[in-house]
Amino acid sequence: MHNNKKNHLIIMREYIFLFVCLAAVLVFSATACAEELNPRIIDSAYVSIEKSGSITLDAESDNAFSNLLTLHLNMPQTNERQVGEITLVEGPDEYNVTRDGWGNRMLNLKWIKPPVGKKLDYLIKFNVATGRGSVREKRKTPPLTDLIRPDETIMDAAFRLKADNDIESIFAVNDWVHSILLYDTKYSEVSKPATWVINNRRGVCDEYSNLAVSLLRSIDYNAWYAAGWAYTGDKWESHAWVRVYTDEDEIMEMDPTWLEYPLDALHIEFVALPDSNNTEYVESSGSGYKIVWSKGEMKLDIANYTEKNITDAYALPLSEKMRESSANAIKVSLTSKTCYQGTLTATSCLGENGKPLLDFISDEKNISFCSNTTEFFFFRSPKIASMFTRYSCPIVISTSEGTKSVVTVSIEGTGNRKDIFLSFPESVIAGKSFDMTASVNGFDGIIYAEFAGIVKSGMSKGGKVHFTFDSPTMPGEYELIVFAEGTDLERRQIKVVRKRSMEIKNVDVLHAVNLGESELINVTIFSNSTNHGTVVLKMGDYEKKEAFSILSNSRRVLSFNVTFSNEGKNDIAITLFSDKYEDGRIESVNVMTPQRVMTEHAKDILNIITDFLMWLGDMIKEMTGW
Repeated sequence: MHNNKKNHLIIMREYIFLFVCLAAVLVFSATACAEELNPRIIDSAYVSIEKSGSITLDAESDNAFSNLLTLHLNMPQTNERQVGEITLVEGPDEYNVTRDGWGNRMLNLKWIKPPVGKKLDYLIKFNVATGRGSVREKRKTPPLTDLIRPDETIMDAAFRLKADNDIESIFAVNDWVHSILLYDTKYSEVSKPATWVINNRRGVCDEYSNLAVSLLRSIDYNAWYAAGWAYTGDKWESHAWVRVYTDEDEIMEMDPTWLEYPLDALHIEFVALPDSNNTEYVESSGSGYKIVWSKGEMKLDIANYTEKNITDAYALPLSEKMRESSANAIKVSLTSKTCYQGTLTATSCLGENGKPLLDFISDEKNISFCSNTTEFFFFRSPKIASMFTRYSCPIVISTSEGTKSVVTVSIEGTGNRKDIFLSFPESVIAGKSFDMTASVNGFDGIIYAEFAGIVKSGMSKGGKVHFTFDSPTMPGEYELIVFAEGTDLERRQIKVVRKRSMEIKNVDVLHAVNLGESELINVTIFSNSTNHGTVVLKMGDYEKKEAFSILSNSRRVLSFNVTFSNEGKNDIAITLFSDKYEDGRIESVNVMTPQRVMTEHAKDILNIITDFLMWLGDMIKEMTGW
């Protein structure tokens, strides 16, 4: 603000709000060394920084004057993780370093009786020695602000994410924020409150950090917004992350935007605040002018650095040989010298068309663990041109810090894909356990099931394998993957809901019938209150509905007479509605004919012959060197 009255002395303060996640094309962009490197592997670094700009007092009256002009700037902090020192200050008449109300070091540039109408340039240089890890500087919990104050939606999410210990709770918040938000540079010049973010689910690092801080504050953690500069791999960007104090007086710094813990050494902190309302400002004593502040380009250069891997990965395919159009999985054993959060990626070899040869269900996973963990990647092989064609395909498994493990699978012969028959609920209550079964006709081996990132396995000897899973505490849709080695895999969605008034308690159905037979399917409904609703049974083009009424805390059995007219695998979908969706269940039925049984046996015999011929070819090649 300003005052045009002559000879009237005022104190002028102009706040400049820095939204630290600006795109590189804006004035806050930075130059860096041209070298490309993975910042996640950087254990320590020495970085030189230049910060420059200019201030002009534009006269708005004939007798404008200024007695003092002070520019308050953020600067690299000094703590257990980094040491920042000033090496050069040019431009001001004097300068000093003080601390703001939150304990951050601030650099104050002062001009005594600065001339009105003249551009005042400044240049500051810093050297920063930084290392991987977290700070150890204890701070009191700051007050809640409008940018981080939680509402009921945030508090509900926070309590569902809270685990039995600090590290699991903090990792759950970091992972959830990273997973649900869409990075959108349209919000680079604004800073949205956490209540807006959780509903709109987009933003940049300010929004990621505000929401993470709000969630952590909801479950009584002393959490702070931290900001500065971070290296992306080929350039520096202004960036924000989160600092949180645990109940055990430990301090963790995590990056929800990039899903990173511990922070690499190229996160350079300039400030720690309650929220993203990060201010640098000008203070002036004078009259008759307005302040024009132009910020120069930040320049950061990595002088030297050291690298250190803190994770190891060992990958192993469940089967090194597979047939065309069949499924397989890679088991990855991970270890870390500390607790770790990041990503795990699977990269397939390329086919003749330049595209990945293998079809991964998901080629990237978020990982969070302490000491060790195991992850699985499920994938399908392609269809191949001839039963005598063979592919050898290397697969690279890599962590976000660049640790790699390479495995190779071979694909050969014709496939005899066997169907996987499932029985599972389509919806479950958040935080409750549920049962499901899987089977493959004529299959003796291990069946795997993955739900919400948890993988379980069971041995099948031609029968069903039973699995019990705990559902996540956070409502939403989660993927169920069921895999049997050398056959195929199934992908289904299960809804996790907060509550429901009715549920499907049981479905009484034969899972193997003959073509053309009619069978009675009994569906048992349970209701917590007096209610009415509809059960819908669908199988292919067939659909039947049954309306019902039910008393409180009682069961009701509805019967459906179904004729099986399509051979092979038939999925029966049973859905329960009141005035809204309540529950659902899927039951797989194998509809057989004598011809189908003979065809399955013929395929098995063909595979045995093909395997023998391929083995014979390998032996001849080895003996003759051809």
